[in-house]
Amino acid sequence: MAPLFFLRPMDIQHYLQRLKDRYEDRVSLKYDGSRRREMVELKSAMVNALSTVVHNVDVAKLYACDRTTVLHLCGQHESYFMNSKSYRHQYYIALELVNESLMQLPPGIEFGRIGRGDIVQQVKQINQTITFLNEVKDVIKNNGRHNQIYLSGDTGASD
Repeated sequence: MAPLFFLRPMDIQHYLQRLKDRYEDRVSLKYDGSRRREMVELKSAMVNALSTVVHNVDVAKLYACDRTTVLHLCGQHESYFMNSKSYRHQYYIALELVNESLMQLPPGIEFGRIGRGDIVQQVKQINQTITFLNEVKDVIKNNGRHNQIYLSGDTGASD
């Protein structure tokens, strides 16, 4: 029998909530909804990591705030990043978790943003390009020096 996880596809909010819980566990801090700086930075780090791959409305629902709050936090990213060591640490953890989650999406969950294309498809295309380039590199290594000269543009002819 298939695991229950695969029988009932997860909705995006449930998936984001699990991601948020993992994030809070990793940074050892639980978001309490207050306006204390440490809570604002905790929320902002995750919002900014998610904002490139998830619709702002979905991120806003995750933190029970308005979409414009998400936009404001995204606008504050550079300031927090430049001035707060804890924010930088939290942001890197959030990015790591978001990137891991993109590679392990369960059935029924799709990330994507209007205007930015489907991030999962972009990641797959990048991975295919890397694989192709590694294969080209192997062919060049195996076929000798003439391929290296050709690819470098150095034909050895003096002008």
